Amino acid sequence: MRSKINIDAGGKTGMSRLAFGIGLLLALAFGLQFMSLVPMAAIAGVFMAIAFSLVDDWTRRATGVLWRQSLKWRMPLALAQSYGVMLLVAGVTVFVSLALAIAIGTLVAMVLFIRSNCKQPIRQVIHADRRSSRKVRPAAEAELLRAQGSRIALVELDGALFFGTAEAADEEIERLAHSSEYIVLDFERVNEVDASGARVLLHAAASVRHAGKHLLLAGLAPRDARMRIIRDMDVHDLLADEQFFPDADRALEFAEDRLLDTLATAKAEGVPLQLGQTLLGAGLQPDEVALLESLMVERRFAKGQIVFRRGDPGDSMCVSLRGQIGIWLPAEEHDGGAGRDRRMVSFAPGVVFGEIGLLQGRPRSADAIAEDDALVLELPREQYEKLAAEHPVLLGKLLLNIGLLLASRVRALTDELEAAQTAR
Repeated sequence: MRSKINIDAGGKTGMSRLAFGIGLLLALAFGLQFMSLVPMAAIAGVFMAIAFSLVDDWTRRATGVLWRQSLKWRMPLALAQSYGVMLLVAGVTVFVSLALAIAIGTLVAMVLFIRSNCKQPIRQVIHADRRSSRKVRPAAEAELLRAQGSRIALVELDGALFFGTAEAADEEIERLAHSSEYIVLDFERVNEVDASGARVLLHAAASVRHAGKHLLLAGLAPRDARMRIIRDMDVHDLLADEQFFPDADRALEFAEDRLLDTLATAKAEGVPLQLGQTLLGAGLQPDEVALLESLMVERRFAKGQIVFRRGDPGDSMCVSLRGQIGIWLPAEEHDGGAGRDRRMVSFAPGVVFGEIGLLQGRPRSADAIAEDDALVLELPREQYEKLAAEHPVLLGKLLLNIGLLLASRVRALTDELEAAQTAR
């Protein structure tokens, strides 16, 4: 308390401590005889004021927060735990000793830390029939994935992966290896992996491989500290043949593509679709397909080439006959290059894209990039308006197909949001 008074008065140097000590010595030597002249109420008031000043600002604010929340029958657990530790340490300090209070506070804080890090390491396990990737596919493939998506399991890990939690994750992965062809481990929410956690992960990888299944790891960057510890522990190269992806969406897409390769009927490699086989031309008569195709412009893009950029006029809509098209949201300029582009969705061959800009007459909201060598049919605005004026029945069929496509996207987004809210 005496040191705090000196510091609160502005004393920071060794000279201030010396002057404070001399002043305190003089007060004790010559001032005690005058204490009997001071009313007891005043002395008590001084003690109360000093005691209140010793309570830090966080404690005063926390007391107010806890009191208001208790009146609403809501109690923030983390804040209540910290407040309880503070009261325990303060009580032991007052009634026993400061040294014992420090020891007890340190021990309790360690117990709370270990408890918080020993929580269930798996946030949820969800299969691809309930949460698919953001790749928009033709109706037949989407229906096939809904029927067989349980063969792909997404395991969302959470918290720290160390000796206290990794064993539970290992058991769950081994269980899934009996029922799922592809197991995706999402490390997005994992904040730390230690040596023991990495060893357990490697044991799980060996179990999955022994079962003849496939393990995919997502959310681990090549230079990530978590990746380094896993690589350092992988002395037998158990993960040498495993697939690593920047996020869970890419891993899910990869697993879906491989699963479809084993389920779908054989397709001629590199042969483009016909317009009547796309979602835009679904249900059209041959003469209507021919008419629509005559209004569209054929365009070819090499892998990585820009189809259109964010901010470009929304003056057309497109359908890919061959090659995948990714829709990317570029990093904001004010990030100074610190941010990164985000892939929002990708479109398989046969899926319409760019229709929102055409229908709304607004600029493009994202970049469209060819992720493979692509063959695209584009319907310009002039031809769209000609179609609306001269062939309204055909336009109605096209708008119905577009509406069904948009409805499927909304349903997929709803399923993803519902899956995110589901805790295992």
